[in-house]
This record gives sequence, structure tokens and C-alpha cells, in this order.
Amino acid sequence: MKGPVLFLPFAPISAVASTLPEVERPKFSGSWEVVASLQIIPLLHSMWVKGIILGAMAALLMACTPGSTVGSAEGGEEGSPRLDGFSSQYTHVVPVRTARLTPFQAANGETIDLSRFRGKVVLLNFWATWCPPCIYEMPSLDRLAAEMSGDKFAIVPISIDDKGLPTVAPFYRKHGLDNLDIYLDPDQRTAYLVADNLNNAEFALFGLPISYVVDHEGRVMGYIAGAVDWDSDAAKALIRYYIERIGR
Repeated sequence: MKGPVLFLPFAPISAVASTLPEVERPKFSGSWEVVASLQIIPLLHSMWVKGIILGAMAALLMACTPGSTVGSAEGGEEGSPRLDGFSSQYTHVVPVRTARLTPFQAANGETIDLSRFRGKVVLLNFWATWCPPCIYEMPSLDRLAAEMSGDKFAIVPISIDDKGLPTVAPFYRKHGLDNLDIYLDPDQRTAYLVADNLNNAEFALFGLPISYVVDHEGRVMGYIAGAVDWDSDAAKALIRYYIERIGR
């Protein structure tokens, strides 16, 4: 039986900014790096303001949730099963788009892209070893891979750790992730955290972890941000829904 896991409720960073004096209010892009770099120490004279800011920053670290996204619909397309994570719901991308073939690395150093998995439904998961909800989520992804990975379905967990394989490989060994392959994007060439997206990466990291469903034709169908129990009945039902569409 799984033990209880505490995830703090998410407070949007824009809500924190609204508590600051108008002349001092910073602009937030939603990136943890941006939040961490803000020069807000002079504003912390109020314990109330300090508590709100620290609480929001902790919530962002513990369970990141996407901000408002133009062109999305909660609950997926009509007929798709509902999936709720710890901090958000699976959201269908509208309109559906074909993912650009931006590069990332395999564990052997080879540069690959999503064309490697064409013909399969792909659960594309972005994560990092320093992210607490990612650490919670990865074992459930491993169990899902053991049960469902095959000719029609692949899990592609891509680490954004900047040190790459020397950081990720020991993490896999420590947590017994025997059914997941290692993929790396240390330079943010496939996923991006900040608004300027200097590498023209394809996938926005509204939070960590975040998982995208890419169908067998390479189309981005939807996403869910925050930790998910991927070996739950609801998660399996969502994956099976897309697998059953292959060949239609």
C-alpha cells in the first residue's frame, strides 16, 4: 500500500506579485529560475508578505501547475478518459499539432528525436532529479513501462538536469528504475523553461514534472503538469484510449 504523500496547494506566482507594491511589482514568466533570481529581499519586511512568497515558492517546487494556456481544453477531447494528477487535470491541446523533431540525447550519447518512436503512442515526460514530485512520480512511470510498453506504446522520460548522464544514471540505479530508458535534454533543445526559448525548443515546461501525450502520427494530443500516479487505472485508461486509435 502506498503511503500518504503531501503536496502543497499551488499558488500562481502572479498572485504573489499582486501582493507587492505597484512600483516594485516584478514580471514573472513562470520559470523557477526567474523566481529564484528576483531581487525581492527589501520587500520582505512584512512577515505576511514573506510567508506568501515563501509559500508560493515552496508550492512551485513541490507541485508545479501550468498557468493559463491559450488553445487548450480540460478533460481532453470528447470521449477521452479523465485523468487527474495531484495538481492538475489532463488537458487536450487545441488545435492538435504535429510535434517538431527537436533533438535530445539517448543514454549512449546518440542524438535522436521523436521520429524514433513514430507508430507508437508516446508518453513524453520531462523531469529532473532535483524535483521532489518527479522523484515521487518516476517509480509509477517505471511500473507503467513494465506493464504497457511495447510495439504500440513507449514512455520517453527526458531529464533536463544540466549535468546529464552522470547525474541521471545514479538516480536510476538508486530508485530501481529498470524498465525506463534514459533520455537527456540538458541544453533545453526539446523543452524550454523560459519565455525567450533561445533554442526554439518544441515543448513548454509549464511545471515539473510535465507529461505530453504524442500519438502514433507524432501529434501532440494533450499534457498534464505535476505528479501523476501513472500506474493507476485512470492513467492506463487514458493511454489505452490513444493506443486503440492506432490503425483507425
